[in-house]
Amino acid sequence: MLLLKASEVNWERLSPGSWEKTKWKINDTGAYSFTVSFHPGGPNLPSSTVTGRLSPEELQRLRAALAEDWPDQAGEADGNPWEFKMYNASGVVKHRDLGYIGGLEIFCRIASALPSDDTEEVTMEDLEIN
Repeated sequence: MLLLKASEVNWERLSPGSWEKTKWKINDTGAYSFTVSFHPGGPNLPSSTVTGRLSPEELQRLRAALAEDWPDQAGEADGNPWEFKMYNASGVVKHRDLGYIGGLEIFCRIASALPSDDTEEVTMEDLEIN
């Protein structure tokens, strides 16, 4: 079952081939995929998708961060904007619209708990996060 969808977006001036966004999907078993997309028109940089599985400790750290209250206020206009959607069996239970998270500790912790490389190769059938 899907646990979290997160996106980080580049709101800077985009040029051909520059990084545009990264999207994560993580299910409740810790299986994940994330896709890195690039602005079209530059060198042939296709989107790339990485799959893997969080360790039990990493999954627990992410779950602990997700369980905290999510503030409504805007973050500092620093870094890249993020969007988060947390799910349970009935659908979206928490949602943070795309915006800056600087200075909002909980969102910074969630972002830091997201995978950034593959730790264990899994197949798309194992993910069950579509």
